Amino acid sequence: MWERLHAELLARLRAAGEIEWSRAVVDSSQIQAKKGLRDGAEPG
Repeated sequence: MWERLHAELLARLRAAGEIEWSRAVVDSSQIQAKKGLRDGAEPG
């Protein structure tokens, strides 16, 4: 339910020109982090 409500709110704000992208913040808490570096080495 919350995901659908959030999408609707964003759609309405975009349509009204009410999102100021220069002040937007990206939240990566819903994105799984990759493990290790590209070559497989562990940092540190």
